[in-house]
Amino acid sequence: MEERPSAAIVIIGDEILKGQTYDTNSHFLCKNLYQLGVKVSRIVVIPDQVDSIAEEVAYCSKNFEFVLTSGGIGPTHDDVTYLGVAQAFGEKLVKNVELANMVYDLFNSDNIKMEVIEKTCMLPESSQLHYPAQPASKEEVFPIVSVFNVYIFPGIPTYLEFAFQFLKDIFCQSNARKFHTRALYIDIDEIKISEQLRKAAEKFETKVQIGSYPKILNELYRVQIILEGDTEDALEEVEIYLRQNLPSNKIVNPCDAFSIENIDYLYTFKIFGESDDPVKKTIVILEDCLNRFELENLCISFNGGKDCTLLLHIACLVFYKHKGESFHSFKALYIRPKDPFPEVEDFITNCVERRSMDELDTTQITPSDTKDSQINWLSNKITTAMSQAGMLRTSKLGDERSKPWFDGECYLAKRR
Repeated sequence: MEERPSAAIVIIGDEILKGQTYDTNSHFLCKNLYQLGVKVSRIVVIPDQVDSIAEEVAYCSKNFEFVLTSGGIGPTHDDVTYLGVAQAFGEKLVKNVELANMVYDLFNSDNIKMEVIEKTCMLPESSQLHYPAQPASKEEVFPIVSVFNVYIFPGIPTYLEFAFQFLKDIFCQSNARKFHTRALYIDIDEIKISEQLRKAAEKFETKVQIGSYPKILNELYRVQIILEGDTEDALEEVEIYLRQNLPSNKIVNPCDAFSIENIDYLYTFKIFGESDDPVKKTIVILEDCLNRFELENLCISFNGGKDCTLLLHIACLVFYKHKGESFHSFKALYIRPKDPFPEVEDFITNCVERRSMDELDTTQITPSDTKDSQINWLSNKITTAMSQAGMLRTSKLGDERSKPWFDGECYLAKRR
């Protein structure tokens, strides 16, 4: 496989090492760097100690193209990341006037002592400030500091994720190529297919990396096999080989998702004991939408829940049945809460990857936005939104706070 830009992640914080705080930052950075074609080769968690920070940063800076640190850049006595990074490069901390002016403007009305403000503005001599590409004004967005190839992010996940999304172009190098991946799901114990996997890994070691991951207590499959390569052609070759050499009756859903068999099964499916079949109602609603509107003007609400996940699968088959090979894209709307559950985020990401959704269009919804303004935003994006009417009847979960009119981010995703 081709060489790609390399990265190391340094998580800084005593609270992580003591188990007092979950480290979600390394997972977020790994996932997003991977999507950019950057290979993360090292993750380390170290305490809030200047010497430890300096030693680790110096090592990583010499051995990796990018170093991303998280934590330890606040105003308190145990925030010593800047000092540690400065020591790694043999530099001193100096007052950054640009940052000092920004911090003073933000906090001068809060009766905060000047020495506290001064501490947050003492940066290594070679520091550079990085702002989002098009902020409303620099005063409204706190910059990320870099020293050579070391990028210093805050430890608070919300701030880190916000900053990374706006600054990720820094890590998009000309030699970075997207990783291509596929997954196979096997309903058999890993030990029973280890020999076949070993032979496949040896046969295709220059083309594809094969990973095997057992899943405990999963009702659908016992092993997930991940194929990673530089091209789709290479993945196709390995997948064909594995399907020929693994027990075919143990491969979960080995046929194409859009096969005639699956479409026929959906249209003949009946729920036992249901006189008013909700699946049939769903199909009728989807087909009615297709008759009334162009596919590019339809949108499915998707938040990772069981109802909309089922709707997603049904919609794909209905669209393919009516559009055939011309079915190449659909829009799905995901309103991201301010503090989403990591498990939900991972599931939605997997759905995006498995359904080839990409070209995410994001818009921030603020607490001051009225419901009417949010509806107006949606109407500018789509002609009509297909609701979950006619879905399988399930227990009503959540309350008013779980409805989609809240502080968060909106995503429009297209399936290709």
